[in-house]
Amino acid sequence: MRWTFFILPLILFHSVSGQEFTIDRLSTIYIGSSAGISVGMDATIYGNVQNGGLLSLKGDVNVQSNTPLGNVEFKGERFQVLNGEVVDLDRLIINNARGVQLQTDSLIANSLFLDDGVLFTTGSALLVEEETLGGNDFSHIEGGLWQKSKGSRLEFPMGIEGSFNALSMNNVPNEGFIKVEIHKPLEQDLTPGDSLTGLATKACWRIDYLGSVASSKLSIDFSGFDLQNLSNAQPIRAFRYSPVIAFKDGISYRPLGTQEILSTDSVSFGNITSSKTILLEPGKTNELALGIMPISTGLRFYVPNVFSPNSNLSENRTFRPFLKGIEIDFIEMTIWDNFNSQVYHISQASPDLDMIGWDGNNGSSKSPQGIYFYKVFVHTISGSFDESGSFLLLP
Repeated sequence: MRWTFFILPLILFHSVSGQEFTIDRLSTIYIGSSAGISVGMDATIYGNVQNGGLLSLKGDVNVQSNTPLGNVEFKGERFQVLNGEVVDLDRLIINNARGVQLQTDSLIANSLFLDDGVLFTTGSALLVEEETLGGNDFSHIEGGLWQKSKGSRLEFPMGIEGSFNALSMNNVPNEGFIKVEIHKPLEQDLTPGDSLTGLATKACWRIDYLGSVASSKLSIDFSGFDLQNLSNAQPIRAFRYSPVIAFKDGISYRPLGTQEILSTDSVSFGNITSSKTILLEPGKTNELALGIMPISTGLRFYVPNVFSPNSNLSENRTFRPFLKGIEIDFIEMTIWDNFNSQVYHISQASPDLDMIGWDGNNGSSKSPQGIYFYKVFVHTISGSFDESGSFLLLP
């Protein structure tokens, strides 16, 4: 059945059912400020809509370009699709636990209310000019969202694969336009820099910007992330580790530091705020990921208590200290066997710790299995330490 509405009287609520609801090019529908219409079927809207109330849609919708729809609620009991080129709304309300897909070139709304259900925007440009409200594991945006900044904190209620991974930006510039997009990364694109042990594979974020040059600190909710299985993990030893927001610099990611971590088990959920800012420049895309960074507290670093020249892990084939993320000015290390004979010594300025260490040889011969003793002095830009102890050499 095809419905054509020329005038809808000012009533409190009206429900339409059938096979197809159509407002053709010669039709006009009026909805008063205290009225509403609920459409329980697929709808085609090519005519004029003057909506001061609420248009509640339960099926798929096709909209003619530049047709203002006023306040629209998606409230279907099945997955819904909005088709069109340029769609103009006052309020967009998502209230469909099955989800809603945008298949538009662009959708512009004054306000977005995420009451229930995921709004999928991949391939569409969604712009919210005034406010975006809501966001949790069951109600968020998967894809991209443009927002107009007001010179304060800006929230992007993004998520992926059933988890809420919102991104917030602090001190955003006034009257700029910022887009955040969440996506599943390709593992080969996740290359950690020297100061990261690895990067999480669940999601990455892209930030695009239109406005005057500015900078902003970031906060990210990493609910649902597995921070124990990382992409391209590096064997960096430390006493403890911390989640960190990282940005792509060239082909690898660098940490933005950690100012604060809230409500976290540091493994699968929490909210993290960066200590450094990202630069917002028109036409520049900032790519972000969540990584793990080794944390060195004061003068503490890691020295192993066992090593084997024939280990399957390359980092265990030499005896050396482990310290990442701090520039080293000088190292001196001496190793003795159980008879107090020196088997190794190094004194070097600006060393690369990955390239030094004792490989278990004493001159041209291999040293036997057993207990050995070491003394290490390291000077860094953050201070110095002097440590000695023993370790076990295995074959």
